[in-house]
Amino acid sequence: MQVTIVDRKHMAATYGTPAFRGVCLRTVDISDKCPACGGARGEPRKTRYHEWGEFYYVDNWTNPCGHIDKYSAVLNESNVQYRKPAKPDAFQGPDSSQRHAIESP
Repeated sequence: MQVTIVDRKHMAATYGTPAFRGVCLRTVDISDKCPACGGARGEPRKTRYHEWGEFYYVDNWTNPCGHIDKYSAVLNESNVQYRKPAKPDAFQGPDSSQRHAIESP
């Protein structure tokens, strides 16, 4: 299944650098099975949030089994790859055309 979530790891890595663009959203593919028990995952639904002066929509879901999926675990499951800076003061982040949404590879 495909979900859109907030990538706080990317936001933390770029905060205070020219690459920081505020809220970082990623659309990723994950299994439709709960990683804890193998049961079905809940149906994703768009939820509106406000953060860093921006409104945005991300997917939330409730697993019927009761297990909770944290966004950080979902990013790990989707195998998002992060680029390391070329120099300590130069982050290779997204350009401004990708400000609000970054697709995973």
